[in-house]
Amino acid sequence: MAKIEFNGARASANSRVLTRIAVCSALGLSLSWLPSMALAQAAGGQPGSQQPESLPVIDAGAAPTSERNERLGSQTLAPLMVEGEAINSADAPTVGYSADATRAATKTDTPLITTPQAIDVVPREQVEDQGARTVNNALRYTPGVFTGLAGSSSRQTTIALRGFPGGDVNNTFMDGLRLANDPGSYSNIQIDPFFIERIDVIKGALSALYGRAQPGGLVNYVTKKPLDEQRRMVSVYGGSFGTYGAGLDLTGPLPNPEIGNYRVTVSGETSDTQYDVVERERFTIMPQVSFNLADDTSLLLQAYVQRDPEGGFHGSVPYDISVNGDRFGRTVDDEWVDSARNYEEFDRDINMLAFQLDHEVNDNVTLTS
Repeated sequence: MAKIEFNGARASANSRVLTRIAVCSALGLSLSWLPSMALAQAAGGQPGSQQPESLPVIDAGAAPTSERNERLGSQTLAPLMVEGEAINSADAPTVGYSADATRAATKTDTPLITTPQAIDVVPREQVEDQGARTVNNALRYTPGVFTGLAGSSSRQTTIALRGFPGGDVNNTFMDGLRLANDPGSYSNIQIDPFFIERIDVIKGALSALYGRAQPGGLVNYVTKKPLDEQRRMVSVYGGSFGTYGAGLDLTGPLPNPEIGNYRVTVSGETSDTQYDVVERERFTIMPQVSFNLADDTSLLLQAYVQRDPEGGFHGSVPYDISVNGDRFGRTVDDEWVDSARNYEEFDRDINMLAFQLDHEVNDNVTLTS
């Protein structure tokens, strides 16, 4: 047990402090206090007692800065470098499975984190890792999207967003422009994913920006664009049922880099499919040239040419020739199917020409037509 002793004749605030310390020590407790508080408590306001010492006031003009720093014990810190990275354009090639911005929701290069809309981006690398040969396959892992409306049919892209099917007409766009499709699905425009840089899936009503559209949202294909650096890629693949395909992608600056850049993308595929009388063939080329008209103005010329000599399996008959004969004057027999021998004939030609003129007004405003 601790022993507490103090001189009663000199009992003061100082002895009271010592008493508290001794009591805490006897009870196994710890005590913390500021020295200035202890000095003030010891003084007790008595004449001649010790007072807390304050720091002297430093006159800013009394001594040079280096001398004042030395007296105060301070030091000069090394410069701090802060580096930032600009948000990539929505047309720029994606890196990995992530994307910085999108143009589909607001028609401006807006960062995804600040876009008040539910958006999913399927980048180029994900399409390649999945081995997707159609847009339907590329969107299989996207939440809120269902692409199995047509079953095993491979002739069209069928996308339902949040339960609303687009009827193959109202929810597929390419570079912000609606693809002109036929609700009967026999003239449906089907884009090969090898020519797509990324797929933007925007959910929710967007009629204010795009006109007539399904309330579930829409899908925008962002095609590959010419780059100012040399890139070359060759792709060869094969699979079951006699499936073979190849692709070639070339891009880089023109002979005079100041004029602009070019890109040529080519692909071809043939397959016997899993059906005895059905084949699938597709050959596509997309040449592009971008011209630097001025320091702040550029012009992109693009062509997309696709030939499908064999359309693959479909397995359904349009309403106009199966139920209603008003359009063609007749209907087919009830037992007829379009995959029957001597009737399985389908070919499709797609020709699209486009241009894009960009003018940068300033660092924040760019006009695009």
